Amino acid sequence: MKKLRLSDDAGNSLKKYKNGRSLYRMIMDMIKNTSWVLKALVILVTCGFVRADAAFKAAGSDSTFVVVRALAEAFERKAGIGIELSGGGSSHGAKACLAQEVQMGFLSRKLKESEIQKGLHGTEYAIDGVAVVVSPRNPIDSLTVEELQGIYSGDAGWPDGRSVVLFNRNESSGTREVFQKIVMNDGAFSSKAKILHNQLMMRNISKIPTAIGYTSASDISATVKVLNINEVAPTSKHLLDGSYPITRTLTFAFLSEENPEVKQFLEFVLSEEGSTIIKQTGFLPLN
Repeated sequence: MKKLRLSDDAGNSLKKYKNGRSLYRMIMDMIKNTSWVLKALVILVTCGFVRADAAFKAAGSDSTFVVVRALAEAFERKAGIGIELSGGGSSHGAKACLAQEVQMGFLSRKLKESEIQKGLHGTEYAIDGVAVVVSPRNPIDSLTVEELQGIYSGDAGWPDGRSVVLFNRNESSGTREVFQKIVMNDGAFSSKAKILHNQLMMRNISKIPTAIGYTSASDISATVKVLNINEVAPTSKHLLDGSYPITRTLTFAFLSEENPEVKQFLEFVLSEEGSTIIKQTGFLPLN
């Protein structure tokens, strides 16, 4: 069993709790009357669990967390080296790495030139697509990049004349950065777009016939419909041959090439075993 310890704030809260009741009971009491939207946040903030035995820390993309976690767990089983992971978005991971708060960032995009100039190095390891999703009740099956740009800028509605309910990702999201660069030509999004995390976005889109959003092609919910873009679906074949227009390269970022644990992990990622794990989680390994 992995060793865990409570953060100082969570530990102090537990000590002060009446009669030393269990952490579980404390959390249950706190969230008893909490709205369902906040329950997960209350649990995460209250628990504050961190890895006590981690060799290094890594932070970054929420949309690629599943593949990074799978790689980290397999690496720990093989090499006995633990990694403490946290999300927050690609830009957060890069900034945390530059600030030396973590030893590695995991990004759902390539490094920016500004990040390279500040000293970040990058190892690119997989390809992913950004899938555009709608409700299964939406009759539209395909959009062009130009139509998608018009919708997300707020200048246009659905091709059949209906108005659109827009969903977007937060500004630290690498998925958003890729979408904004490729689809919006670095232009502005409509201010009417609602900002939601991936799972809440999918849940809302599935219930609203005129809604639209986007997510990793490796993380598509069965409750939504994926649109073709320029008449091309975001399949593995189309991602590899470049015919699907909204693709991205996943990157591990780090400051020092001399960190032995980070170097060993990256060698594992690029190995045959690492490539198999990347495929199993729905991404396409670069090697």
